Amino acid sequence: MSYFFSFLIAIFYLIFCFLYPNLIKEATIDTINTFLKILLPSILPMYVISNILINNVLFNKLTNKLKFLFRVFDSSKSITLFLTNILVGSPSSVINVINSYKNEEISKSDLIILIKSSSFMNPLFIITICKLFHFNLLITFYFIITNILINYIILITNKKKTISSFTYKNKLDFLKLLTNSFQMVYSIFIILLFINFLKLPISLIDNKLIQISFSFLEITSGILFINKLNFSLLINIFLIIILLSTNGITICLQAINEIKKVSNSRHLINCFLKSKVYQLVLNMLLFLIFFI
Repeated sequence: MSYFFSFLIAIFYLIFCFLYPNLIKEATIDTINTFLKILLPSILPMYVISNILINNVLFNKLTNKLKFLFRVFDSSKSITLFLTNILVGSPSSVINVINSYKNEEISKSDLIILIKSSSFMNPLFIITICKLFHFNLLITFYFIITNILINYIILITNKKKTISSFTYKNKLDFLKLLTNSFQMVYSIFIILLFINFLKLPISLIDNKLIQISFSFLEITSGILFINKLNFSLLINIFLIIILLSTNGITICLQAINEIKKVSNSRHLINCFLKSKVYQLVLNMLLFLIFFI
């Protein structure tokens, strides 16, 4: 997929270099700044930490102590995945789940449950967003807690299972982790660059409704665009809730692309998309309760 995006970016870049050279320069600088100041510091550390914890025997033994909260799972490995996915966020959470299933570390039923309940946003990313909008600590805390709570609510609505013990098959391969980390970072950068270039023709349209709708393609650039509009506190919170619930279209497409790597992917994709709808509905209900 990254090669496809790279090709499209090259085409857009050549066309707009001739038509709007100043816009191309601004989009490129904006992409690099966003990537270095927001995405890289928040996503990469959490991705590395979560992968270390997933493969850590001691951490998995500690998660066994929490099994009374996760009776829906077949194995303690699934508990570890759920907890570490809170740190890493989407789409890396889906990648971790799919890899564990392909390595025969979790059951098919646990795979389905985790696909439904692993649509987290990276906590560091949420904190960065809240700082950008100058939200107070209470609102920041609200976003982080609801991000975890809603996924847990979706989790416990599944049929209960009997938890069995998990046996490790492989030790952590640090070289593989390093390679995967760079691949993930490159993929995120390419997608962000593509979206910023794709937004160039939209920026020429003097219609705020169209521009806001287009901002939901990619969560980071969408949030930065909303921040420039100087909306009221309530409207900003409302729009960010929608973005955090859906994760942006590009993240959803990345997750779906990973899900397609396993058998019966159509059912898994349906489960994933339905969970997004449930997340949005629950977030809207909480918004009405706490802010209206």
